[in-house]
Amino acid sequence: MLLVCTHSLCAQELHYTFTNLNEKDGLRNNIIFSMLKDKRGILWVGTQNGLNRFDGSHFYNYKKTRDQNSLPNNTINSLCEDAQGTIWGATSDGIFNYSVSENKFTNYAAPKEALDNNIVYITIDQHQTIYAVSSYAILQFDKATHQFQFVSLIKSDEDSLPKMQVGKNRALYDERSKGLWFGFSSGLYFYDVSTHKLSGYLNHADE
Repeated sequence: MLLVCTHSLCAQELHYTFTNLNEKDGLRNNIIFSMLKDKRGILWVGTQNGLNRFDGSHFYNYKKTRDQNSLPNNTINSLCEDAQGTIWGATSDGIFNYSVSENKFTNYAAPKEALDNNIVYITIDQHQTIYAVSSYAILQFDKATHQFQFVSLIKSDEDSLPKMQVGKNRALYDERSKGLWFGFSSGLYFYDVSTHKLSGYLNHADE
């Protein structure tokens, strides 16, 4: 009986096939920072040198040009999608949204209080509120003014700003806790968007 069960389990072993897609297949760049599968099943790939749309057969590329209807920067750090199917992206020099139906880019700059225009993360919560994170600050999109507004610097005190620079893939929106997590060399920090409070969970040298 045991032999039959063992044989049955072995027969059900799964085999996976991996396909490698790169610049030879039409990908804009092989260095990938972000990916998003939208509601239509289209894969969006943010690279070091432009944005890519993959429909399962072909890549379609988008890159910064002199045309106003283009990306603000070619380094795509983060991607998300809103309820209308608009693609939002964080780049090394500002934020964009791309209307798929209109084939149109709209670009946004961070306010001066954010200290720089390097946007490392963008996300949309369950209420369709759009948050963006720069190297040092949290931003929120104001639908009335159609601009990103400054929310807060990511720091625990006045002297911590140089140590608390957010890098790629070091921010995450927590839907359950209603806040943003940040990872630093000193530990984890959580920002509560309702109370505007920053809490630290620090590493200790002796642990």
